[in-house]
Amino acid sequence: MKTKLKTIISVTLLLVLLFGMAVPIASARTQGWFQQGKTWYYRQSDGSLASGWLQDGGTWYYFRSNGAMATGWIQDSGTWYYLRSNGTMVTGWLNDGYVWYYLHPSGAMATGWLQEGTTRYYLRSSGIMVTGTNTIDGVRHSFSSSGVWLGQSTAVKCVLVTVGSAQYYVCN
Repeated sequence: MKTKLKTIISVTLLLVLLFGMAVPIASARTQGWFQQGKTWYYRQSDGSLASGWLQDGGTWYYFRSNGAMATGWIQDSGTWYYLRSNGTMVTGWLNDGYVWYYLHPSGAMATGWLQEGTTRYYLRSSGIMVTGTNTIDGVRHSFSSSGVWLGQSTAVKCVLVTVGSAQYYVCN
């Protein structure tokens, strides 16, 4: 009985050493995606974790310095980008909550005047698309509920007034 038990243990240890160790060592160096817990990572061909921007299959992703894939709003070199929950970079119009943003084909968030074909929009410095009546550079403008610029309001004139360090538009 003791001899049979020793044989089973020896064979088991041999199989673990031969097969059990080979898989983790090989997969640790495999290029591509892997998940730890709820976080996704991308291992590059040299074995290092991706950080910064990575294009995979024509789609852009962003990885933090620790290698974790980013989601939601990120700021890179002063420019804002939005990444879906699956990590893919968004371009075009984005509805985030109750507000609209526009992300250029580069993924960068748009601000200021935006021309799409013959349609104009205005996006605040926060990237949020305006609607209704807004004063932009001292001029009153009207926008539809979908953000389309309807034109200037010529009946109202505005001037920029400085009070201390604050600036205000005063319109008649």
